[in-house]
Amino acid sequence: MAIMRNLFTLFSVASLYTTLTVATSTLGCGKALASGITTGGTGSSNEVSFTTTKGDPRTFLLHIPTTYTPEVPRGLIFSYHGRGKSGSQQERRSKLSEADSNLEMLVVYPDDVNNE
Repeated sequence: MAIMRNLFTLFSVASLYTTLTVATSTLGCGKALASGITTGGTGSSNEVSFTTTKGDPRTFLLHIPTTYTPEVPRGLIFSYHGRGKSGSQQERRSKLSEADSNLEMLVVYPDDVNNE
């Protein structure tokens, strides 16, 4: 089990490294958060629902850090869970919504499709 935990940590760090984006010297979008969208840590992420072009419903959690301001550019991390898990489980496991781990980046936690 310790080997699996170490491998998970290694892959998580590698995944985080490959998804980090260097912000350019441009301004942020300059727009306030939409009504009902909040900032916060684990458990405070926003559930977003949409329909794909094929008509399939999809959901994901969107984490916006408490330090968010519309004038500052932010990177975006997609944090994927394993088969049969959920975006909320991945949020708790990855800790990317916690200020100690991620003070500045937005994070998307997609939910599964057909339990995969």
